[in-house]
Amino acid sequence: MSRKEKLKELFTHNIVLKLVSIGIAFMIWVMVVNISNPEITDNVTAELSVQYTDELTGIGKTYSLNTINVRISYKVRSNFRRLIHPSNFKAYIDLRDYSVTGAVPVYVDVDDSVSSYINSISINPIVVHVETEDMVERTFDVMTEVVGEPGEGKVTGPVTLSAQTLTLYGPASDLGKIAKVAIDIPVDGALGDISGTGTPVFYDSAGNKVDISGKTIVKDNISYKASIYNTKTLSVNVSSTGTPADGYALDRIETSPSFVSVYGPQDILDKNDTITIPAEMLDIAGASKNVTVSLNAEQYLPEGLYIKESGELAIAAYITELQETQDATTSDAASAVTPESSASEETTKADDDTLEAGDRQESKLNHETAETKPHIMDNKQKDKPDDSGIDADNAHDRESQE
Repeated sequence: MSRKEKLKELFTHNIVLKLVSIGIAFMIWVMVVNISNPEITDNVTAELSVQYTDELTGIGKTYSLNTINVRISYKVRSNFRRLIHPSNFKAYIDLRDYSVTGAVPVYVDVDDSVSSYINSISINPIVVHVETEDMVERTFDVMTEVVGEPGEGKVTGPVTLSAQTLTLYGPASDLGKIAKVAIDIPVDGALGDISGTGTPVFYDSAGNKVDISGKTIVKDNISYKASIYNTKTLSVNVSSTGTPADGYALDRIETSPSFVSVYGPQDILDKNDTITIPAEMLDIAGASKNVTVSLNAEQYLPEGLYIKESGELAIAAYITELQETQDATTSDAASAVTPESSASEETTKADDDTLEAGDRQESKLNHETAETKPHIMDNKQKDKPDDSGIDADNAHDRESQE
């Protein structure tokens, strides 16, 4: 019989008896263990607590530990093992033990309910290092951060805070991270004024939020009130001062944009439709070319109103030369002559010539008549009047007049 066949027969021959033997052996082992109740080593992890913290905080210092957990090892009888839990141990340090080295021993207390079951307690680590730093007080200017958008057609107006500064007391390392303190103002969906108590949010110099430890104390509570306003579009009214140079005149004034969107209390919005820019802001005295001015309309708003977006205005006064204007007018009139108007002008000119010729003829006849009248008077004085001659002369005068 080969070796392989012998090994196979060893495991397969009387297999039932062999399985029964294994079962009996296991039962005997369990009985021995339960009867002997051997002592085993076990361990738990416990969180450190700190006692007598006022030993440091009382002198204006705070502390931090290099670890907050310790491992507690102990010996216990196997049948009591299931009774032991981490909550049965209390690991702590006493800050009265603090020294310049910073090393403080760790202590462990065991609940009386399980203390009789365990022994040989050991701790790892047996000491922890305590780091201290000064507690400082700093005051920060408070800014506001509007969160969300108000209801449709509404704009968030000025926000009023109960205080403009906030005082913090905490570890120097925490307060050293803070560059800005802000109060969040939640206005999402608001249709009217809102108010409340703000929760400060801390930011570093890069604008990132900073999480400070629970040891920092906020000494002030700041409340806020935010106004929610309607909006309105106002037209821009601009005039100028001064007179352009000789031979020049102001053609027109244009602004870009010509309307500005504002917001504010409804009663003030109802009273205003325009923003008036003072005339002295656009001085065209002695100007011979266009004059442009840039300014912000915000400083000219009626009191109580605010610019919704940018208030930047570009104002231009267009200056034109008078001679160029007259030449352009004459040129336009000449170019506007039509064949009909030309014919009408020729007809009018012909009528004027006819009337002038008639006037000259009438003047000539009157002159001849004036020369003839003295002779008639002489004949009247010398001779007896001749009726037929007089009638002929009269007829001649009438023909001349006609």
